[in-house]
Amino acid sequence: MRRIYRNFPSYKTAQVFKMRFPESLKTFVKRLYEIEGYRDRVQTYSTGLRAGPVEVERVFRVHIAEHGDFVPLPDMGDLVSDIPDAGKMDFRIKIDYLLETHDYEVPMYTDEFLIRADKANDVLTLYIHHVRGLQRTATAEILSFLEG
Repeated sequence: MRRIYRNFPSYKTAQVFKMRFPESLKTFVKRLYEIEGYRDRVQTYSTGLRAGPVEVERVFRVHIAEHGDFVPLPDMGDLVSDIPDAGKMDFRIKIDYLLETHDYEVPMYTDEFLIRADKANDVLTLYIHHVRGLQRTATAEILSFLEG
């Protein structure tokens, strides 16, 4: 199945990272399954009524391209058999920032990144493009999550 997003932005605006990657593309996709649903706490700045630094919870959601659009990650067994050892695949990582109150979580911000993984020979090239939000999570931080 072709897993390319039909409206992926130009390579001119993406940040490009190349790394030696002797494993197959399936190993990279398994790493994305580890990121799905990951939660941690970070400091950010609020511009609301009480402007100032706040501590929020950051939640990662990973989507994969399928038939030209993005869908949530399916079960790993269904997907791993469909992935080639080399080639191109597109992903979207959506990061939600939630402010925790006493009873519930209030969504505050969202960042969205598009990632194209291109594996050829033993080199994995990642094109990371920030498409939505104020980029409260840096691209280098996304790369460190993907490297493991």
